[in-house]
Order: sequence, then C-alpha cells, then structure tokens
Amino acid sequence: MISKEKRLADLVADFCSTRLDASHVFTVTGGGAMYLNDAFGKHPDIELVPMHHEQSASMAAEGYYRETGKVAVCQVTTGPGGANAITGCAGAWVDSEAIIFISGQVETISLSRGNNRQTGVQELDIIGTVKSITKEAIRLTDPHMISYELARLVDVATSGRPGPIWLDIPLDLQNFVITDPDALPKYLKPSEDGRAKKLKAAKFKKVVDLLKKSKRPCLLVGNGCRTSASGLSKFLEINEVPIITGWNARDLIPEEPNLLGSAGLFGNRAANLAIQKADLVLGLGYRFSVPQVGYDPSCYAPNAIIVSVDIDPDEFHKVQSFIDFPVLSSVADFLESAFAEGGELFSGISAGWLDFCHYLTDFKFDQRPQDKEKCNSFDFNGLLEESLKKGDTVVTDMGTSFTCTHQDLAVKQGIKIFTSSGVAAMGFGLPGAIGCSLAKNAGRTVLITGDGGLMFNLQELQTVVTLGLNLKIVVYENDGYLTMKHMQNARFQHLVGSEGGSKVLCADFVKVASALGINAKETDEPGEMLEAAEWLLDDFRGPKLLVIHLDPWQPLLPRVQTRSDSSGRLYPPSLDQMFPHLSEAVEVSIEQRFKLI
Repeated sequence: MISKEKRLADLVADFCSTRLDASHVFTVTGGGAMYLNDAFGKHPDIELVPMHHEQSASMAAEGYYRETGKVAVCQVTTGPGGANAITGCAGAWVDSEAIIFISGQVETISLSRGNNRQTGVQELDIIGTVKSITKEAIRLTDPHMISYELARLVDVATSGRPGPIWLDIPLDLQNFVITDPDALPKYLKPSEDGRAKKLKAAKFKKVVDLLKKSKRPCLLVGNGCRTSASGLSKFLEINEVPIITGWNARDLIPEEPNLLGSAGLFGNRAANLAIQKADLVLGLGYRFSVPQVGYDPSCYAPNAIIVSVDIDPDEFHKVQSFIDFPVLSSVADFLESAFAEGGELFSGISAGWLDFCHYLTDFKFDQRPQDKEKCNSFDFNGLLEESLKKGDTVVTDMGTSFTCTHQDLAVKQGIKIFTSSGVAAMGFGLPGAIGCSLAKNAGRTVLITGDGGLMFNLQELQTVVTLGLNLKIVVYENDGYLTMKHMQNARFQHLVGSEGGSKVLCADFVKVASALGINAKETDEPGEMLEAAEWLLDDFRGPKLLVIHLDPWQPLLPRVQTRSDSSGRLYPPSLDQMFPHLSEAVEVSIEQRFKLI
C-alpha cells in the first residue's frame, strides 16, 4: 500500500498550488521557516521566488495580485522576517489585496509565556503585531487543522472587501507528519446571508430617485469596480455622465470622452472643479479619503448629495463622515439592480453640464513646467505613452513617479497601471513590478520610479537579472525626494535629509545596472527623450534601465497646497483651489460657462 503521509509544510505548498493556482511564491529563506522553504522550493508546480529583503517579497506579492487578481502568497521566516514584511501587508490591507502571508515561528516548546518578551531564537509575536492590518491573523496550534484553517482563511481574504490574512506556523508543526491527509477536517463555506447580494427595493428606489433628479452628477469610479469591469462598461454605454477615477482605477476607464481624470490633492484640475460644481456625486467602490477629498471634508462637493456604494460598511464612518447616502452593496450587485431597472440612472442630467465638463477637460490651464532646457517628467510621460502597447502594465513608485504619472499619463485601452495607493510606500515600485512581471510571463512591464524610491529596494535589481524579467525601468533622477524638498522649502526654508546637500545621496544607477548586466543609459537633454523612450520600449526582451535627469526643483503642478495664516496656523483650501491659482479672467470664464447650464 502506498503511504499517503505528508509533512504539514508539503500540504501547505499543495494547497497554494491546487486551491490558489499560485504559480509563484515570494520569499526570503530563513531557519524559522526551513520546512516551508523546502516544501515550496521542491514543489513541481510552484516557482519559489527568493528576494533579497522581506519587504520586497511582500510588495512583489502585491504586484502579483494586482496583475492576476488571484490570491498571492508571501512566505517568510520568524522574527525579522515577518517584521520586514509588514509594509507590504499594510499596503495590501489598505488597497484591498487578497494575500496570504505564511510565516515560520519558533518551536512550540520555545514560545514565550506570559509577559516574556522572547524565549526562542528570533521569536516575535507576529500575530499580535499584524492583527490591525489583516482581516484575520492566527498561529496554528493543531497540525490536524491545517487544511481547515488554510481554506477558511482564504475564504476570509476573498469574501466581501478583499484583504490580507496571516498564518504563523511553528517550526515543529511545519515538520509534523500527517498520516492521512484525506481524513483532515474540511472547511465548508457558510451560505450567503443575502445582505450584500440584493439591495432592498426601497433603499435602491431612493438611490434611483436621487440620481434621476440630478442635473449635475459626477460618477466616481474606485478600485472596488475592478471585479465588475464588464458591468461597469455596460453601465457607461447606457449612462452618459462625467467620470472621475481613483488612482488605482484609472485603467478601468480608458479613452472615454467623459473622463475628467482623477480628483484629489494631486488630481486633475478639471475633475476637482467638476466635483465642486456638482449637485450629486456617486461613488462606486471609491475611497473617500484625504488624498481624494482634501484635508477638510466639509469643503468637499459643497453643493452635492454624496452617495457611496461600498461593500465595506466602515467606509461610511470615517473620522469626518460626510456621506449623505450610504449604500452597503458590492458594485456588482448595485449594477445588477440598476440593469433590472433599465440601467439608465442619470436621465435628468443637463446637456449643459456635459458641455461644461468637456470645456474643463479641453481648457489649457498652463500648469506644466515651461523650462524647455531641462527634462521634466510630464514631457517624458507624454513621449512614453506613445510607445506603450496593448498588454503593457505600468507600475509606479511614490513621489514624482506617482504624482506626475497618475496625474498626466493617458491610459489607452488594454494597458494597466497601478501603485501602492493608500499606504503609498516609497520603494514599492521595483518589487511591485517584479511581482507583476512574473505574473505576465513574457508580457512587458514598465516601471516608473524615482531615484529616492529606487534606493529603498535597490538590491532587487539583482533579482530582475537573476529571473531575466522583461522589465523596463524609468528612473526620474532629481537629487533625492522632490516632494519633501518642496514641502520643506515652503515651510522651513531649509532642507533636512531630502537631497545631496542634506546628506541623502543616490547611487549612479547606470553604473549599478551595468555592473549587474542590465542594459542601461541616461539623458539630461530634452531633445533626446523621444529617442530614449523608443530605445527603452523597443522589441528587446529583457531588462532595461533608463535614467532621466530632471530639474532638481521641477514643480509638481497642479496641487492643492495647504496655506498658513499670520500666526502660522495651517488651513486647507478646497479641491478647486489648486496651485498655481487660476487668473481672475479664467475663473470668470469658468463661472460664465457654468451659469449657462
């Protein structure tokens, strides 16, 4: 008789392969997870991806999830292994990514009791540490419950609003032999309670009445629409309405004539102006947080009824709640209810309002850098987008790479774009792009990062080479942390730890990349940027790195800029008061157009 017995660690690997369809598992090996490392490493259907830092492994899992929509797996060791992965876990928590973190732990006998800080080697109570940034985090205590707990935790991660879960497995349990895996307790998914499946008829009728009465509506499309992309597309075919997207939803609405861009502190001026003039705002899976609404929510959409459709009830109860009409529902169920009513919800919209919003998008606000002797990221983005092709994915880091790209890059049909939106972690770009690139296989991934952001996880350039990834890297070099330089200069008139003069120096990326075997070049000439963009995105399959030397003080415009009074007290302006401020003549022109609605 053939023995069925298996190590618990092998059952974990089998589950990730068969139940999650995980082609890649991101890790940094460690003694506290040696059996897990071994199980994943020898599994025939899993490529174990060893990174050089657990933060990178966690962020690569984020990129993998963003590209595939499948549950991603990050496996780390105990102590610092788990602690280093926290930033990626926090990003997954805020941005609603279903990732399972599996950590090794010291042997059960070595676990601390009571108030002891540590007993075992590299012991850390990782479960207590990550509970606030996971949907659920547990330590396995009974090895016979492994199949049950894995299935249950994944159900938790993928049900309702997605999010990360964490399973901590002591070393002795990793090596525990299960004599009959088929006999292990099985998890049965609970039946639907129906709460989010169907909107109550009376509630939905109120929503419909509000939307149909609206003359100046705006539709806000958030990342919560991603699993309902086809339904959203059908909805927009029926409803002509001005559209505004969240940062991580920009690729859901490509080449749409009613698209105004993204709203917020670094949003598009047209989008911000429209929101402030609207009489109704409908958010579908849209995060109404400070970056989207400004620092003072009481100034947000002052003339509008704000309707929010979200699967997470906590989104309706933030510190300064301003949602007038919360609708607890998935976007899919909301759209299903809309189609059952014929689908046309904005029948009362004014033709003048649509004309006004088109006027805002066509208006040239003259907000970009005018120094044509120096390279700037806005101009390069315009050149880059012409070379992007269907099937490409663009990943950005934070700072200049995020602000300029998500504000300005035109996203064409068939192109994806994402970043670490909520946590907004510097250093996300490179590992996030690695995870995305592995998921795409031969497909092309374009990373847009800054010199400051790339330094966070520079070591992963070696991972790019080791794996031979088809990754094209743009580095905006502006001598450090441009956003911080502008902030510090405006507030304090001196710089602290933000550029070379304050002891933050970045590497010569061309030399580093070349030393690792990556084809690299650089330019500081505006006239060479087109050729550089074409070189970066030619048909060569493999990694390339291009450094664009920018003006170290390139303006990041437009933006909502906090002001201060004579006493130094800060006060936030409304979204429509973006810097540089519009001239009186332009403001009068906008108001005259608005009065014609």
